[in-house]
Amino acid sequence: MTVLSRETVVRVDYRVRRRRYAETTWLVRHTEFYELDDVADAVWLGCERGDTVGGIVEAVSRAHHLAFGEALARTAVTLERFRALGFVHYEAQAVGRGD
Repeated sequence: MTVLSRETVVRVDYRVRRRRYAETTWLVRHTEFYELDDVADAVWLGCERGDTVGGIVEAVSRAHHLAFGEALARTAVTLERFRALGFVHYEAQAVGRGD
């Protein structure tokens, strides 16, 4: 598993699209379809917004009433699955020196 800072920004592959029909959500790339549960969908929406890893974990925790540790674990596993599929990549956020 990749070690990530909470300031790491997650970027999505432009070829992946989120689609929703009735109560089901999918990620679609070309002719591949991946069904998402509610937590994975929340993680994806955070990725689409360009949120940091920390921001995504906090949003998942709030939206699904999960303890921070549970939200962290589920977000980390989901992000790694998305990365392994080539749906996202990680980008270190630039830190200003404050001079």
